[in-house]
Formats: sequence, structure tokens, C-alpha cells
Amino acid sequence: MKPQTLYHGSPKDIVGEVIPNRPNDPVTTHPDDNLCAVYASNDRAKAILRAIIKKNGFPSQWEELVGTPATIYLYHLPSDTFEKTSSDSSQYISRVSVTPIKKEKIAVTYNFHSLEEVVKN
Repeated sequence: MKPQTLYHGSPKDIVGEVIPNRPNDPVTTHPDDNLCAVYASNDRAKAILRAIIKKNGFPSQWEELVGTPATIYLYHLPSDTFEKTSSDSSQYISRVSVTPIKKEKIAVTYNFHSLEEVVKN
């Protein structure tokens, strides 16, 4: 069953709607991960993690960021236009723009060295 609210993490302070976009992810090979869509998750931690990756790249590039403060945004989106993808059990896509229900500004300090630490915290 699809949750009523999904999460979209971004390094950008978006005004208005979240607009479909094609991700620039050189690592993925799954077709669902390269669509022109709004990507969202039912997992808040994963959405936050994706915002951090969009802001700073992958963990191998984070060593020099440890201890550095940053700001990311977490958008709460209504799920009515979203469909589940087959590439990730927590990932959903919307092919149309979505108006956020709520926006959270989240302060992040890079006190971690791996993805596991980010998701755990």
C-alpha cells in the first residue's frame, strides 16, 4: 500500500513545485533510475541521504567534509501522482510536477565516514 506522504531530499531551496528532472547518476544501470521524473521515497533517511549525495557527491568524496556544516531540504509530497519503481523498494516516481505539503530545512554536519552512518543517524 502506498503511503499518503513521500519524501524528496534536495540541496536546493525549491520555491513552488518540484519539477520532473532526469537524474545525473553515473553509477546506476537500472532504467527506472534514469527517468525524467520527480523521485521520492517512503523512507525519510534515504531522502535525506540522496540530498546529501546531490550536494556533495558520493561518500568517497566526503573525507574533507567531516565536521563541515551544510543545509539540505526535505520536501513532504502528496503521493497521489506517484508510482512505485522496480529498482528500489522505497522509491517512487511522479512524471508530473508536485506541490509540496511541507518543506523542512535540515542542518547537517558531516560527522560520518559512510552511508551506513548517515542512514543510522
